[in-house]
Amino acid sequence: MNDPVFPQSVADLRSDIASLRSLVQVSVVASLIATTSPAVYQLWQYRQVRRELGGQAKTFEALRSEHGRQNQIAERFREYGAQDKNFVPILDKVGLKPLDPTSGSPPATSPGPQTTAPKR
Repeated sequence: MNDPVFPQSVADLRSDIASLRSLVQVSVVASLIATTSPAVYQLWQYRQVRRELGGQAKTFEALRSEHGRQNQIAERFREYGAQDKNFVPILDKVGLKPLDPTSGSPPATSPGPQTTAPKR
């Protein structure tokens, strides 16, 4: 007659425990892989973005220095416009105003001529 508490033999129970143990081990390894993979991917992305931004920082610095040179050129054009009144229409065309010869400071300038996209 079968024992209701242990319906299986001891050998069957040992094989079930071994399979359960291997199932737990596989699930632990799978969860470890599932949690570390995004972290490794994010670390790789972080390094890539840092590398790209490091290269762009040099570009931005070059653009800033170029912007400073453009401001110096615009200032020279304003000074020349204050000396030569024939040059004032050219300054107006590009959106610059000549220096006021009495004050010596540049007037507030607009960002430049506004262009609109052609209608199609």
